[in-house]
Amino acid sequence: MHCLHSTTLKSAFSRLKLLPGRWCHRLFSRSLSSASSKSSAWHRPDASAAAAVSVDEARRTLSVTWPSSAQDWTASHWEAASLFPLAWLRDSCQCPTCFNPATKSRTLHFKDFNPRVPVRSASVSPDSSTLTVEWQDGHRSSYSRQWLQVRSFTESARRRRGEALAFTARKKQWSQELTEFDYSELMSKDSVLLELLHHLDCFGCLLVRQSPTELGTLPKFGQRLAGFLAPSNYGHSFEVKSKSDPSNAAYTSGYLGLHIDQSFYSRRPGVQILHCISQPTDGSIQGGESLIADGFQAAAIMRRSHPDHFQALTTLPIDFNDYGSDFVGDFHFINRETVLRLNSIGEVDRVTFSGHSRDYNQNHLEPEKVQLLYEALKIFYETLSKPPCIIKHKMQTGHMQLLDNRRVLHGRLAFNVIGTAERFLHGGYVEWDEVYSRMRRLEEAARGDAREAQ
Repeated sequence: MHCLHSTTLKSAFSRLKLLPGRWCHRLFSRSLSSASSKSSAWHRPDASAAAAVSVDEARRTLSVTWPSSAQDWTASHWEAASLFPLAWLRDSCQCPTCFNPATKSRTLHFKDFNPRVPVRSASVSPDSSTLTVEWQDGHRSSYSRQWLQVRSFTESARRRRGEALAFTARKKQWSQELTEFDYSELMSKDSVLLELLHHLDCFGCLLVRQSPTELGTLPKFGQRLAGFLAPSNYGHSFEVKSKSDPSNAAYTSGYLGLHIDQSFYSRRPGVQILHCISQPTDGSIQGGESLIADGFQAAAIMRRSHPDHFQALTTLPIDFNDYGSDFVGDFHFINRETVLRLNSIGEVDRVTFSGHSRDYNQNHLEPEKVQLLYEALKIFYETLSKPPCIIKHKMQTGHMQLLDNRRVLHGRLAFNVIGTAERFLHGGYVEWDEVYSRMRRLEEAARGDAREAQ
């Protein structure tokens, strides 16, 4: 590894529907070609046999049994048979009439699309490189074998795709120490940047050390990670220091409780970056230690030990608000959301909590439910605030702290300044969509290939 310090990987938490021992799957292209051979149809057919094509109009499917080759045998997504719905094949035609290679997007519109057009004929080229389908309406579609095989609808192919996109399957429990990366290596080596992005996706937190201490460092770093910093009502970036007239609880020297940033946004930023420009270690700043806590792990613990309170956090919404004036002028944000959000298969995929952003008006709740909610919030916060969920550390000048703002809560102990010393952090956000996009392109570049369109 290129990181300066690496923690020992621990087992994933069980109640978030994680499979013990599963490696860190990621939302990028390599996931689609990294599945174990055990999930493929590894009964190798006769290499000299011709491809066989079968069309089932009743089920509206087309299946192909491919002959093998040395290249196919070593490809991790190779399967002896592929299955495709006919409607999908027609919609996915790659001919110049239906697909624009410049924009890499469909030009076949639904106003011209017939999902039940029958097949007149289907065949595979003698070298087995191309499937050609002729439709009853006269249209002719051709697809490369490589393009088709990574998009097959067989059970094993669908399982690989599902594992690649599964949310908490990629999440791993951290240890009590943060992994650190070197700033100059991240800025100069794509392999190190890709390693950092993988780590952030899996563990939700890390430190970058030895970064420059100029104000322009954060935007430059954000561009490297994701292309640009994501703006908020506090600007494209924000300065965290004690202010005489603060517009946010972070701009004070008091204790800052564990929270998710921008909980008052329905679409909040995905990754928080805090750049420590100044925090002297000579004793002139007393206190000010950073707190970070794993919301997913706390949720998993509650799911086991306090199932009723866990359910309350997944079903009883809270209003969060932010009212004041800053970069955008006057603002008043309100967002109603449960503390723990479950996805379609019951995984916790988002945490929303901020004590200082909770609205005082919560009368959308039935009175008899309020006591249960407060008890659940208390248990959740206590769980967050002790091992194994919590990490306490003191950022040093030149450090950058990166946090998954869907998962990791953060806070700060109160601090006292002696003399003219200053605690000064520069903060900003990037979005996960841009981070995942960067991961995929870095992975493609590392493999030396470019993903075929769509």
